[in-house]
Amino acid sequence: MRPVFVGEQVSDADEYLERKTAYLADNCERLEANIQEKRKNLEAVTMVMQARMNQMQGQQKQGPAQ
Repeated sequence: MRPVFVGEQVSDADEYLERKTAYLADNCERLEANIQEKRKNLEAVTMVMQARMNQMQGQQKQGPAQ
């Protein structure tokens, strides 16, 4: 995509802006999907870490293994 210059026709500028708007809308949709996936991954990692911490705390309460 190239920028719109002063000497161009209004119809050319309108077409450019419509293409640019569609491009940005598509990027926003993909970005939202990526963010949602990253949040799911974060939640999964957080749950695993919490489970491991709970397990370690349980082992510490039981004392050292003999």
